[in-house]
This record gives sequence, structure tokens and C-alpha cells, in this order.
Amino acid sequence: MAEQVGLGAPNLYAEAGARFLAAHLLLTLNRSAGESDQRSAGDELTDQRFRRVLEYMRHHFAEDISLQMLAREAGISLFHFTRLFKAKLGTTPHRHVVQLRMQHAQTLLRDTDLSVAEVALQSGYAHLGHFAAAFRREAGTLPRQFRQRSRSR
Repeated sequence: MAEQVGLGAPNLYAEAGARFLAAHLLLTLNRSAGESDQRSAGDELTDQRFRRVLEYMRHHFAEDISLQMLAREAGISLFHFTRLFKAKLGTTPHRHVVQLRMQHAQTLLRDTDLSVAEVALQSGYAHLGHFAAAFRREAGTLPRQFRQRSRSR
């Protein structure tokens, strides 16, 4: 536009171009705001979405679950998912998975004769040492001791 004015185009040309550019920018800005509103309206962790995520976690806790997977399952952004999950459940997604794993491990230790290593694997832990440390943090005792106490009752 500046080139055309420099070549002698009338001021009307420049004014028309400026009005077009202003209208285009306002329209683009307005569309972006509308899409942002739609995105934020979709970035809610509704009860149905929350139940779907909890169900997914309950069925896949022994697998390597990423926050991205859970956010995708919920159909919202990763940022909103972690914030809304904690607001709804009062704990982080990682912490909830650990709790699910420990509940499962306690059930297996109490009700089966599986080795502690097998319980660890079925509870989502590839290394026995990681499992034992996590179990001790959660239950306050080592897995073998938990099994002995629960069976002596």
C-alpha cells in the first residue's frame, strides 16, 4: 500500500486499504475470541467426562498412563485437565493412579498366593524395589509384612 501511495496513487486508495485492513483485523480478532470461548466451554471436566476418565484409570492403572492420554480421554487440554481433576477429586491424577495400584496390590497380597514380585507386576510396577518403596509409603509396611499381618487376622 505504501508503495502504491509512493507511486502516486490517490489518498482514497490508501484510505480504502486502511479501512479494509482494519475491518479484516477486527473480523479475525472477533473470530479468535469466539473460538476461544468455544474452547473454554469445551474445557470443562463434566461429570460424564470425569466418570469416563476415572473408569479409564480403573481399567488401565497397571499400564503406563500419561497425563496426555487422560486429558485426551476427557476431551480437554492437558493444562485444564490437571487443574480440574485436582479440583474435582482433591488429588492429582498421578496420586490417584498410585492409590488404585496400592488397593489392587493389597487385595492380591491378602487374597492370593502370588509372589510379591508378581503382585508388583500386576499392580503396574516393573521393579520390585519401586513397588516396595511405594507400598511402604502408602501402607506403612512392606508388602511381605502386610501379607503376614492380613493373614494372621
